[in-house]
Amino acid sequence: MKRIAMIVLVLAVSAHYAWSAPAPGPWPGPMPCGPGPMFAGPGPMPGPGPERLSPLVKMAEDLGLSAEQKHSVALLLKKNSEPLREAGQAMRKAMETMHKAMEAETFNETAIKEANKAVCEAGEKMALLSAKERSDFRALLTPEQRAEMDKKMALFRERMEKARLTTEAWIERYAK
Repeated sequence: MKRIAMIVLVLAVSAHYAWSAPAPGPWPGPMPCGPGPMFAGPGPMPGPGPERLSPLVKMAEDLGLSAEQKHSVALLLKKNSEPLREAGQAMRKAMETMHKAMEAETFNETAIKEANKAVCEAGEKMALLSAKERSDFRALLTPEQRAEMDKKMALFRERMEKARLTTEAWIERYAK
């Protein structure tokens, strides 16, 4: 019974992460305390293969940026690399602490709340850094490129919503 309760808790938290807020950019997700990217800035996205590009680099490639624009994006990513890396490390540490609190042998509401506050603080810092970087990135684009980026983001949000609805339907089917 305890194992089933833990599985339900993990599913509930995962579902909360998946649809607590709309995805803010070309990377996955919302944080448990509001919008904010789970993975942002320079560095590879999670997933198979060493050839995965960071979200903004992939977007830059998909939008067909000029050589001058690519140079400007590279300088932007270089400038933001260390602050985003540090914010990402703080987020991973906070998430690890929260997961340990959630997976503890005995339920400790205070420990979970404190750990979640740390996740929220780290997520806020990362969200601000990432939003600034994305804003600076958009400023480098032509109006046509911005429109194309907006289309790509709309498709991404549609996929996220479909995943949320599919998960919700699964929960409803098996939670009866």
